[in-house]
Amino acid sequence: MEKNAMKRGLYSGGAMEAIEFPFFPSNGLRLRRKIENWLHEFQKLPYISPYDDFSNLDPDSDIAEKRLVGFLHELLALFVEHSAERRKLFCLKKHFGLPQKVHKAFERHPHMFHLSFRNKTCSVILKEAYCDESAIENHPILRVRKKYIKLMKESKVILRNKRVNGRFSNCSEKLDLDSNDLDERELHMADCSSEQAA
Repeated sequence: MEKNAMKRGLYSGGAMEAIEFPFFPSNGLRLRRKIENWLHEFQKLPYISPYDDFSNLDPDSDIAEKRLVGFLHELLALFVEHSAERRKLFCLKKHFGLPQKVHKAFERHPHMFHLSFRNKTCSVILKEAYCDESAIENHPILRVRKKYIKLMKESKVILRNKRVNGRFSNCSEKLDLDSNDLDERELHMADCSSEQAA
């Protein structure tokens, strides 16, 4: 968050300096005037880095909430897909000293976080990573992960084609997994594979 604000020239690195969170409103999302005014005032509050000491903050203050939102933003930006299951994030409350009502941050800031209820699982997605691709750099592992998924899909197709073409049908002996004569079975399987190769 701070690094991106410095790139844009909006932040000089001073203590108690305000950084505005990037907003990405959803289509059809209409907020009441009172809530919009609160959000604009919220943006003007000083930004407390997630890496700084926060023990002197009042947990019920708006500054503490801005620190919490900044922490969640930073945490989701570190993940490969910039999303996580909400219940798994709740497990981190104790370790990071987060308040009891962490879930309220996702509901109160719909311009920053998207809640997805796919496959009966509630996931939190950082909107900035998908709406402004230049804002957050792609994780280096993401390219490897996509390539792995592509290879797995290709191997599934290759195996299905091999089964359909009958390459495995020439060796018709049923394997008895309970028998102890492994050497004979391995020899027979080697014979079958050499017949297929020929």
